[in-house]
Amino acid sequence: MISSILVSLCPVFIFLLFLVIFDSYKLLKLSFLLKIILLGCIAAAGSFCIEYIIKIIFHLQVKTLSLYVAPLFEEFLKATIIIILFYKKRIGFLVDAAIIGFAVGAGFSFIENSYYLSIFTHETIFTWVLRGLGTAIMHGSTTCLMSIISCYIIEKNNSTHLGFFLPGILVAIFFHYGFNLFILPPIMMTVLLLVVFSIVIFTIFQQSERGLEKWLETGFTNDILLLKSIKSDKFKESNAGKYLYSLQEVFPKEIVGDMLCYLRLHLELALRAKALLMLREAGYPDEIDPSIQDTFSEMKYLEKTIGRTGLAALKPLLHFSDKDLWQIYFLKKSHLK
Repeated sequence: MISSILVSLCPVFIFLLFLVIFDSYKLLKLSFLLKIILLGCIAAAGSFCIEYIIKIIFHLQVKTLSLYVAPLFEEFLKATIIIILFYKKRIGFLVDAAIIGFAVGAGFSFIENSYYLSIFTHETIFTWVLRGLGTAIMHGSTTCLMSIISCYIIEKNNSTHLGFFLPGILVAIFFHYGFNLFILPPIMMTVLLLVVFSIVIFTIFQQSERGLEKWLETGFTNDILLLKSIKSDKFKESNAGKYLYSLQEVFPKEIVGDMLCYLRLHLELALRAKALLMLREAGYPDEIDPSIQDTFSEMKYLEKTIGRTGLAALKPLLHFSDKDLWQIYFLKKSHLK
């Protein structure tokens, strides 16, 4: 039993650990990943309940249920976690999407394999190499692919429209069906999953790091230029200044003044977040700045006074992309004790 547990459950978490170690920027904290794994476990428990109800209602055989029905519900439940995280702006880059997706699958496979270990107590180690390790890698890789595809489409369109998640979900379901139907012999399917997934992850890590470096370089420059413009006397003459002061025709002058203050604070926080990422990539430890919490409190107050309509009017100046919103969240979490 101990050998079966080690073979079927441990390798997938070791693989997840390697993904975290190879992430140069270490953007995901261990506590956050543990929560993600727990959510994957909850998704597995929910899947068992749904499949049991379907089995009772439609009088399906276990084989039919596991081959044709389970992949659909299991991938949708795992994808739901990823979708919620995207909507909450907790995923900023492709590498984050890859690690989080694999963590969801790891949690899911932990519950599923634990369940089967409790039932099939007399199976051989070879069986658990195929059934346990293969299934665990499959759950991790399918959710990882779904998360990566969704992240790519969202970045390209700068929108978290629900329809943008559908291609990733369909790809995950397709590979899940392929694994369950044993298109290839089980041992070949497991090895193929490991090889293909490793190549995909290596490629994604390289592209993500290049994309992050490019985003940091261009974003840092643009934020500095806009912040300098705001603090100069020539801001009213700039395009950003003309746009902001034109809002006085719609909003009271006091609100426009709050908008200008909010824009300045947003840019300062964005610059701090990018600087923190650069220092972290260079190997320097995070330095906690107590004043940042006061800045967030001031921004929260300004958001209330400006209102949703005012914030929407500020959107062209704030560059509210998913990455920009994510970096503010990242900075806030990095300075929480």
